[in-house]
Amino acid sequence: MRDRIKQDILNMADSTAPVIEAANDALWEFAELALEENRSSAYLRGILEKNGFRILPGAEGVPTSFIAEYGAGSPVIGLIAEYDALPGMSQEKSPVCRPRQEGAPGHACGHCALGAAVLGAALVLKDCMARQELPGTIRFYGCPAEETVEGKVLMSRDHLFDSCDAALSWHPNDISYVWARKSVALTGMRYTFHGTSAHAGLDPWNGRSALDAVELMNVGANYLREHIQPSCRFHYTITDGGRAPNTVPDRAQVWYAMRGPSRQAVEEIRQRLGKIARGAALMTETDWEETYVSGCYDFMPNMAMAQLLLDKMREVGAPRWTPEDRTFARALFSQIPQRYLDETCSSFGLGEGDLTDGLVNGIYDGYYRGGSLGASTDLGDVSWQIPVGCFSYASTVVGSPGHSWFYTAACGAGLGARGAQAAAKVLALAGYELLTDSQLLRDVKEEHIKALSGARYNCPIQ
Repeated sequence: MRDRIKQDILNMADSTAPVIEAANDALWEFAELALEENRSSAYLRGILEKNGFRILPGAEGVPTSFIAEYGAGSPVIGLIAEYDALPGMSQEKSPVCRPRQEGAPGHACGHCALGAAVLGAALVLKDCMARQELPGTIRFYGCPAEETVEGKVLMSRDHLFDSCDAALSWHPNDISYVWARKSVALTGMRYTFHGTSAHAGLDPWNGRSALDAVELMNVGANYLREHIQPSCRFHYTITDGGRAPNTVPDRAQVWYAMRGPSRQAVEEIRQRLGKIARGAALMTETDWEETYVSGCYDFMPNMAMAQLLLDKMREVGAPRWTPEDRTFARALFSQIPQRYLDETCSSFGLGEGDLTDGLVNGIYDGYYRGGSLGASTDLGDVSWQIPVGCFSYASTVVGSPGHSWFYTAACGAGLGARGAQAAAKVLALAGYELLTDSQLLRDVKEEHIKALSGARYNCPIQ
């Protein structure tokens, strides 16, 4: 019986493949930045509403976030979508680095494929529930601003995940694997210094340079690097360095991003940076203030969910690449820097037979068992509230650098659509299991409670 249902789900996903590809193409064309995804969110909402989903508001004051529901009652299974692009990552649908519009945004993280696959899975599960008259609720979460780690945090602030039992998501990548290790927590802060302006040639002694304070803070911060845990790091950029060199700057600002294995580790760095900022202000006789930008929790893996997803990924197998995909992939793969390829193959234990035309042929999990991923995602905030399962599907050639033109090109030219079509099948199959297997859902929730060990999620944004 379940084998027949599984095949029905796969057949429905195949029927939905054109919708997934069209959605990927549309979101890729829109390429909207964080919190500006007006056309992208409207496109997804329109399709879901047309297919019988109830459209509900998202986070307060964030019009590009939304929820779409189908069904009623328990269990409530979430499908988490993203659709924001990255600044300056515009790229033609070409295996040659060539922007469509210089300086414009582009989907260099593949969120066009991410949103398209989650849309497809929601449509398949809705049809499956309707045919079988299944109880429960499918909840599509339209989440903006992942690249600035804000969207899901703002939705968490408004308790939009509270009544959800478990959630699923995925992410395009160059390798197909299940997420079974942690990401890192992040906090972004801006430090602004206020001094006194003066003529840099006539009377600089009357000035108090805010830029001097920024530079002294950065010097102190760079000395701090030796004295934080190796698992932590921070980065900065000067966002305001004054207006002209012949004027002592009365205002300057630096933006810091701090990462660590936990919110507590990140908070410790923030406090120490605050002391350095205060010291820089004292040395330059300036005033200073710190402003919170954004922040997220570390991703908490759930091994019961990870195993469920890994099983479904192995049932689905590698994406169904077309001859055109392979031609494009060969041209793109020829430009991958050797060090990127070597690092990826070493990390995942890939041999010569694991790649064809630069595309992976299998499903992998060993590299993501244990340890921590150096990147951050606001999906971590959701994982501290409810059980979350996530995975990646190959949507570009092996070794593609993250946040690069390689991803924008691949996702626009067809590789991303093929990855999304495979991911939609996994999401639909796993979602059905969570909807219908009460013991599995209990196991997933019990593991989540145990992993929390009594800790509670406190939203970084109030």
